[in-house]
Amino acid sequence: MATRTRTTTPFDALVRALRPRTPDVSVRKRTADLLYDADVGNRTLIGVLASADEAVYYSTRTRCVAAVPITDVGPDLGSARPLGQAVDDPTRAFDHVDADWAWTNPELDGRR
Repeated sequence: MATRTRTTTPFDALVRALRPRTPDVSVRKRTADLLYDADVGNRTLIGVLASADEAVYYSTRTRCVAAVPITDVGPDLGSARPLGQAVDDPTRAFDHVDADWAWTNPELDGRR
């Protein structure tokens, strides 16, 4: 009997990680798109916390790690909660988060 393997992209994994927020797949996909869209310029998406209520971003400009509330219209960057300052690079952001992760950015090496 042949086994079927399903290839999962990082985007698909992020959509699945957002399941606690909403059962609606189309809303989860839109939210995942918006989380990735905020990963521009000086911001790097580190991951989504286990509750799927907050995403964690790293800023190269301020060298800060912050938890950002996730809303139905994307991340609320104005309500960011600082988690750490003077962080050298995005992979060090994991040292500043004491919560469990639902999803982490696979592009970052040295996770946890």
